[in-house]
Amino acid sequence: MHLIMFFTKEMSLVGWDRVGILNREITLYQRLLSKGYDISFITFGNKEDLTYIDLLGGIKILCNKWGFPKYIYNNYLHIIHRKNLKSCNIIKTNQIYGADIAIKSAKYYKKPIVVRLGYLPSDGYKVEFGVKSQKYKDSIILEKNIFQKSQKVITTTNRISSMIAKNDVDIHKINVIPNFVNCNLFNNNSIDEIEYDIIYIGRIAEEKNIKNLLEAIKKSNLRLLIIGNGPLKKELMNSFGKNGNQIKWIDKVSNEEIPKYMNQSKIFVLPSFYEGHPKVLIEAMSCEMTVIVSNVQGNNDVIIDGENGFLCDTSSESIQKTIFNVLKMSEKKINLININARRFVKDNYSLDKIVTMEMQLYEDIMNENNSKNLA
Repeated sequence: MHLIMFFTKEMSLVGWDRVGILNREITLYQRLLSKGYDISFITFGNKEDLTYIDLLGGIKILCNKWGFPKYIYNNYLHIIHRKNLKSCNIIKTNQIYGADIAIKSAKYYKKPIVVRLGYLPSDGYKVEFGVKSQKYKDSIILEKNIFQKSQKVITTTNRISSMIAKNDVDIHKINVIPNFVNCNLFNNNSIDEIEYDIIYIGRIAEEKNIKNLLEAIKKSNLRLLIIGNGPLKKELMNSFGKNGNQIKWIDKVSNEEIPKYMNQSKIFVLPSFYEGHPKVLIEAMSCEMTVIVSNVQGNNDVIIDGENGFLCDTSSESIQKTIFNVLKMSEKKINLININARRFVKDNYSLDKIVTMEMQLYEDIMNENNSKNLA
């Protein structure tokens, strides 16, 4: 089985490495490689991507090593990488952005196309700009067009699956395969001293609602660690203070280092205005962290309030109230909820479980296509 995975448009191995997600993102494909699959990555990076050959351990890297202008590479990618595209069995996308390029290649070589997405762009545009905005309307048209041209769709939650089905997409082509967690890496490695009361990990952007988290703790003695970067970082640092006794900012941490910081913190907070299926949330749960998340789509697909975590509103008042209520709870009750969180992740999002689901989907696609050819 030769699987080609298209990167998100404009993304590269260098880009994955720069934001600290490289090792996490390749884990699933390395596991498929160990199961006998041939795996190729089509990236939108230049020849620098080829420097990751040894790290990928057998995964082929198909990139813009010739340095073609972007519009040339994007428009003629199906010709540039024709040898591998001709020989592959299945083409898959990593996200919906840029799926049109993968669909073009699949159609050209008559290959089955699997469109994967962890979120719907229209979700974000709806929250940010409203349903009457042109961005929202355009995203709905784009999504519908892509889903109807795909043979199969992978999404990460039942909620997103239901929303896709409303676009006149055959429910039988939609498959829910959640994000995975490496539970061996993300574990509760207790240390003697907790350094931070609260940790946030993610983009420093408007939709993540970091400002309200900072407002919630600014008049307290709580210590907050923020790991991430984004367009609002400089503004928030100027407003709430740079590295000091209460707040510590870290730009980039590799995925392998994240468990260390989680285990140094009491509470993980994700106060976003919207989410897809947040990987960092289920990673925190796997570390048996106490998690507080906003009661929005994506977060409330995972968290059952008071059972495996806690839900709050997006306001600074609600975030603050929930944090202090949690801090007042007995250690016994918190430990039980944290154990439930890890158990929930192991039951639903373990790497082994997700690999099995992916392999079953590819087997179903091949059987389905073989049946059509015999008919």
